Amino acid sequence: MKRSILYVDDELDNLLVFEAAFEDDFTIHTATSGKEALEILEREVIPVVVADQRMPGMSGAELFGILRQRFPQTKRILLTGYTDPDDMAAAINEGQILHFVKKPWDRSFLFSILLRAFQAFELEIENSALMNKLFVSERCAILGRAMSRIAHEMGNLVCVLPLL
Repeated sequence: MKRSILYVDDELDNLLVFEAAFEDDFTIHTATSGKEALEILEREVIPVVVADQRMPGMSGAELFGILRQRFPQTKRILLTGYTDPDDMAAAINEGQILHFVKKPWDRSFLFSILLRAFQAFELEIENSALMNKLFVSERCAILGRAMSRIAHEMGNLVCVLPLL
């Protein structure tokens, strides 16, 4: 089964080029706005979101800031032709992007970044599962020690009580 990517760009030509470049390797979902992207992400889990920075209504950095809160494990890649330092700082600081790619992009370079994003997503999922197991194990250990103390105290009480 192919891994899913959501590409968000307000320019239809860019959506078509991205889809054509990567459709053999990934399942590509597209959105023309941040709002549409959020609607898609509410319906299904998509591990990697690639978005243009400059879009009407909601910039890529603003979208990534929302994704960071709602879908923290989703990996975010900013793809833009503009290198405005304020936009980049917002994407990095607010959206905590995994990578910044300047347009025009090279397919093999972007492909390697996408693969790295999927690896990072999978590692984060595995780490969360391990942390949950550790939490449960620690709780069980605490319960076991508490039960042991209670059993010990009950045994002490039985020894102290005179036989009737």
